[in-house]
Amino acid sequence: NTYNTNSQPYYVFLNNDGEQMVEAANYQDYGSVELFSDWLNRGLKEYNK
Repeated sequence: NTYNTNSQPYYVFLNNDGEQMVEAANYQDYGSVELFSDWLNRGLKEYNK
């Protein structure tokens, strides 16, 4: 297990080299629309740098 977790769903933003760009997100920590939306936007911002 690459990320040492068995949480589902578990989301990870990776760059083109397979490197993690921001912290991973799971339902427990990012279960609200606002938190998950913020996480998505931060991941996209990092990806587009």
